[in-house]
Amino acid sequence: MVDNIMSSVNDLVDFGYVNIIVAQIPNLTTSPFSKSMAAQQRDFVSALVVYANNLIAEKVASLDSTLQNSSGWAKVLEIFDLFQLIVDESDITKALNITVLDKECYVTNEAEDKLLSSCDNPDNHLYIDLYHPETRPHSLIGAMASEVLSNSSFSLNKESTLYLISKYNISDFGYSKNALFTSTTNSTGFLNIKEFNISSSKNNAKSIVSGTDSSPKTTGSSMQLKPATFALAAFVFSLVLL
Repeated sequence: MVDNIMSSVNDLVDFGYVNIIVAQIPNLTTSPFSKSMAAQQRDFVSALVVYANNLIAEKVASLDSTLQNSSGWAKVLEIFDLFQLIVDESDITKALNITVLDKECYVTNEAEDKLLSSCDNPDNHLYIDLYHPETRPHSLIGAMASEVLSNSSFSLNKESTLYLISKYNISDFGYSKNALFTSTTNSTGFLNIKEFNISSSKNNAKSIVSGTDSSPKTTGSSMQLKPATFALAAFVFSLVLL
C-alpha cells in the first residue's frame, strides 16, 4: 500500500514537481462504518492504518531531504490526526457546531443503493454517510492544506485546529454554503474554482504540466527540476476485514 503511494509520488518527482503533499490514510475507525466491525476488526484496522501512516511519514521525510536540494519540499497532510482531534476534543466539535459524531446523516441500503432515511441537519454530523465526512470537516481539511502550503512552521494540535476553524470561518460553511459554491451553484452545478475531471485533465494536460521541465528525467543528482507544485492526496480505503 505505502509502496504504491510512494511510487506515485516518485513519478511526480520524475515529472519535475518539487513541492509535494502526501495525505495520511484517514482514520477509518472514526467513521460510522466502523460500527459494523467487531472490536478485533477495529483494532486490526486501526493498527494497520497507524503502521502505514508511520511508514508514509518516514518516506516523506526522506523525500523532503532530497527535494530541499532543489529548493523544494515534501510534507504530510495529517488527516488521520485531524479526525482524531475532532473526535477527542469537545472544544473542536463545539467550534465546528458538530453534535453527532458516530452516526451518518444518510442511512442507506448499500446492497440496493437505496436511501432509507436522512437527518434533519447534515451540518451537525461529522459524516454524511458511512464513509464520507460532511462539509465542515471537509472544509477543515482544505484549511489545513492551505496552512501547510503557506506556513512552514504549522503544527497540528488542538490549538492550531481551533485557529484554523476561526481563520477560515469553517463553522459558517454547510451543505448549501461553502467556499466552492457561487450564488447559482445549486441550480447550475458550476463551482467557484477551475475543476478538472478526467476528460478536462486530458484536454488541459499541456497547461497542467507547463511548469515542469519537459526534458527526460533521471534519478539522482542529475535530475533537472523546476519549482512546480503538486498536492497529492492519498486516500486509501481498501481493507481486508478478517
